[in-house]
Amino acid sequence: GWHNWLAKAYQLMPADAKLVQVRYPRPPRKGSKAVGEIYEFRFSSADNWFGLATSHVKINAIGGTITEVSRFETRSWSEKLYTVLVPLHTGRQLHWSYVLVLLLFSLLGTVMVVSGVVSFLQKNRKRKAKIKRQPKAVESDTSPSTPVQACIESK
Repeated sequence: GWHNWLAKAYQLMPADAKLVQVRYPRPPRKGSKAVGEIYEFRFSSADNWFGLATSHVKINAIGGTITEVSRFETRSWSEKLYTVLVPLHTGRQLHWSYVLVLLLFSLLGTVMVVSGVVSFLQKNRKRKAKIKRQPKAVESDTSPSTPVQACIESK
C-alpha cells in the first residue's frame, strides 16, 4: 500500500529529500495498452536548483515494483538545466507570484508591439491628412493673365 510505496521512495532519495508531489496514473487512452498503474513521487532536496521537485521515483501499483528512479544530482549538466528551464518557462511547480510576474512580462511584449503599430498608423494618417490639405499647384500659361503681369514680363 501507500506506506510501503512511500518507504521505498524515501529509501531511494537523499536523506534531506521532501515529498512535494504525487502524480496519479491517468486513465488509458483509446487503443493503448495500459502498462499498469504507475504512481510518481516527486521530491525536492538541497541539491535541487531553486527548490524544484526534480527527483522522482515511479512505482507500479499492481506489483509494488519500482519502475524508474531519477535523482537530480546524478543527471548530466544539460539534463539539470532542462529540468530547471521547463518549470521557469511554463510556470509549473512555481509559486503563484512568479507565474504572475511571468504573465506581466509576456504582456509587456504584446503591449510594445501594439503600441508600435498604433503609433505607426497614427503617423501615416497625419501624413496623408497633411498632403490632402496642401493646395494644388496652379499650372501657369505662357500668356500673362493680367495687364500688370504683361507689363512686368515685357520689361
